[in-house]
Amino acid sequence: MMKNKTARIILYVVLTVCAAVLQTARGTRIEVMGVSPDMLVSIIVAVGFFDGPYIAGSLGLFAGVLCATSSSWPEGLPALFLALCGVLCGVTGKRYFRSYAVASILVALVLIFVRGLIDYVFYYQMVYSAPFGSMLLKTLVKTAISAPLSVLCVFAVSLINRRFPERRD
Repeated sequence: MMKNKTARIILYVVLTVCAAVLQTARGTRIEVMGVSPDMLVSIIVAVGFFDGPYIAGSLGLFAGVLCATSSSWPEGLPALFLALCGVLCGVTGKRYFRSYAVASILVALVLIFVRGLIDYVFYYQMVYSAPFGSMLLKTLVKTAISAPLSVLCVFAVSLINRRFPERRD
């Protein structure tokens, strides 16, 4: 039982690091209309739905610190946001949702939109005094281009979860 859980956590960390590199590194970043998709939220939400709040919260904190140190996100905000997303999705996922895959994709897209609005308030509005209309458009584009990658991220997490199930001995 412990080997499966350890292997699952290691694979989640590897998936998170790969997504963080694809999302934040200069040479590998995917961009459409000047906006890059957000894959980390999808991974953290899916881990929360499939594995619960403890693993997802810890992974969210790790992913947030990783992204805060390697990008221009406001310091501390991504770690707090991703950790809270993981914990809240882990707590509510098993209790209120039936289809984890569909629910985690929809919740991830809503949280990507919310994260875009939080970034606007705490970064673009305070630092650059950016207009709300253009940032709303960029947030909507970010949510739209994150949708197909969210499906792939949730699929990867569900494969890891099915390959290394928890055994009840």
